[in-house]
Amino acid sequence: MDEVKHPGLKMYWQPNQELSTAYNLLAAQHLAKDVINLHVFHWDSRNRYPLADGKAVWKQYLSAFRKTGSCFGLLLEFMHDGRLETLRETAQTLLSWIVEENGGQGYAVP
Repeated sequence: MDEVKHPGLKMYWQPNQELSTAYNLLAAQHLAKDVINLHVFHWDSRNRYPLADGKAVWKQYLSAFRKTGSCFGLLLEFMHDGRLETLRETAQTLLSWIVEENGGQGYAVP
């Protein structure tokens, strides 16, 4: 991204489930200004977990992106158990984080 330096070039971001939270947070901080969408899920290289279990780490990731002041989307790409029936619960988890971050007001676009 630094080499291309084109304002129209943006990317999606997701944590690398093979690497540590510390690595992913550093990557998020470095790339945040160029990211327009985040793939939200919570798993590691061996297991998939309910999104609610990842609240602490995702709060750190989201904070890194919010600091840019840019708008970004949040995509629920995977369900931890691969079942469509889990979508409602997972979406409610993500929405509760958004509302919590905005003082109960829902998501505000900067």
